[in-house]
Amino acid sequence: MKKIFGIFLFAVLVSTLTFAGLFGMGEVQVQAASKKPAIPEFTVTFVSGSYEVSPPFQQWIDPYTGKTMDTTMTTSSCTVDFEEIQIEIKNPTHPNKLQYNVRTKGYFLGSEAWREIYDPNRGYPQQETGSHTIITIDAKDYPDGGKIDAQVEALDGYLEEKGGWDPETAHRWNYNVFVGEKSGWSNTKTVTITRDNNAPNQNEPTPSPTFTSGQTEPQTEITLSGFSLVEFGLVVACVVIVVLCVVIVYMYKHKTLDVSVN
Repeated sequence: MKKIFGIFLFAVLVSTLTFAGLFGMGEVQVQAASKKPAIPEFTVTFVSGSYEVSPPFQQWIDPYTGKTMDTTMTTSSCTVDFEEIQIEIKNPTHPNKLQYNVRTKGYFLGSEAWREIYDPNRGYPQQETGSHTIITIDAKDYPDGGKIDAQVEALDGYLEEKGGWDPETAHRWNYNVFVGEKSGWSNTKTVTITRDNNAPNQNEPTPSPTFTSGQTEPQTEITLSGFSLVEFGLVVACVVIVVLCVVIVYMYKHKTLDVSVN
């Protein structure tokens, strides 16, 4: 009887370890999956205006007169006009400092027309300190009244340099690839290019709309062949218990037969 009881305890121990191990694996993988950045929220506005640029102050000696000269005597300040699409991103809560990517397309074009503004070779804008990050795109080439769609993606990772050597041309080539997790693209926001010279405060952003959440929670369910790891662990534990119970019953009947024979 002691032998049967020992086998039963062994079955319980094996089942417990099997379940705990698989559950632990699931927890580790869930934690890894949760590092995926949340899809960021953002606003997009058209900003236009102008600013004065003063010439740099520099003194120099005229080689013909010997007089001390400076640039302010010969160069005047100039006015610089600007037109930008301003994307203001609400920085998601995340343990690491993120990077961002932006893609745009014409409002009346299909989804195949999306064009990414940044790539690994150019680098991605870094998350700014504080609650928001502002990214600007030159808008001078867009027509008045034009509508532009924009989407934003958050990235958690780094750029890794790749390269090779072409012996035929004796040329070395290099490129960067992104290594890490991406949030996926946000919902689409649309901005209209409005050039109204009579409008007040042209150098100020238009009022920002209320943020609407495009955030999705990171996927936390880990599956294996159609089952979650927890479900798979329960199935394995049940199978182990059933098999060992059958073994115990068989051994008990075999022992009973031996006793009756004796």
